[in-house]
Amino acid sequence: MPRRGSHPKDIIQARLAADMLPFAYQVKATAVHSSGHRGVRRGVFSPDMTPPPETFAALKARITETLAALEAIEASEVDGFIGRDMRFGIR
Repeated sequence: MPRRGSHPKDIIQARLAADMLPFAYQVKATAVHSSGHRGVRRGVFSPDMTPPPETFAALKARITETLAALEAIEASEVDGFIGRDMRFGIR
């Protein structure tokens, strides 16, 4: 785990546990899964294969985009997803 005064890249690449992917990947994965409603709308969820953000600014932008996407979805639409078929696809 990085210490106070660590270089930002060290924090971005830090792992909370040895078998976990780096912090930047964890942020990316959280954003992807939080905005999974996009996949539900299409009936297929595909993993985001882009590399994780490499800077704090890029991490913050990813979080900001995800929050905006979540704020734009109505609770009634989420309720409408219940019982719908969903497929997992690799592009």
